[in-house]
Amino acid sequence: MTTSKIAEPLAPGTFRIVYAVLASGLLAVPLIAMQFTREVNWQIGDFIVFGAMLVILGVAMDLILRSATRRAAKGMAIALSVAGFVLVWAMLATG
Repeated sequence: MTTSKIAEPLAPGTFRIVYAVLASGLLAVPLIAMQFTREVNWQIGDFIVFGAMLVILGVAMDLILRSATRRAAKGMAIALSVAGFVLVWAMLATG
């Protein structure tokens, strides 16, 4: 008889480390693109705003993962957080 093992949740510090690495990578993309093309022209304020948005998203996701008990609730809350992030990012990009 085989038993299926449910995936263990990440250790509390693991999510933060993974998210920090991914957020740093996302923040580096425009910086690297600026070296190769003039079409990407970010000022220091753009990096600060994008970094602040990433921090807010990370804190929201961390709170969701810690507080929500049901897997479906976690998924929905994270999806809504990411959708809100993308909406604000798109509005700032066109404004």
